[in-house]
Amino acid sequence: MKYKPAILFIFFCLSGAIAFAQPEKIQQDSAHIASEISARNIRLEIDSLLKLTEISNPDSLKVNRLNLLAMLFSNFSYDTAMVYASEAKEAENKKYITQEEYLQHLKTLER
Repeated sequence: MKYKPAILFIFFCLSGAIAFAQPEKIQQDSAHIASEISARNIRLEIDSLLKLTEISNPDSLKVNRLNLLAMLFSNFSYDTAMVYASEAKEAENKKYITQEEYLQHLKTLER
C-alpha cells in the first residue's frame, strides 16, 4: 500500500502524455489522408481531361483543356506540363474549323 500513491502518480502522468500525443497523431493522419484524396482527385481530373482532349477537335475548348492539363501536371511533372503547354500553343495557332467545315470533311472521308 505504500506504493499506491507512486503508482497512481505514474499512471496519471502516462495517461496525460498519451492524451496529449493523440491529437498530434490524429492531425498527421488527417493530413496524410487529405493529401491522398487530393492526389486521387487530381489524377481523376487528369484522366478525364486526357480522354476529352483525345476526342475533341482542335478548337478553343481543346486549347483550354490542354492548358488545364499543363497546370495540373506542373505540380509534379514539369516536363509533362511543358509538353501539354506546347500542344496548347500549337493548337491555338491552328486555324479553327467551323462545324459545317468539319461535317463536310467527314462526308469526304466517307466517300
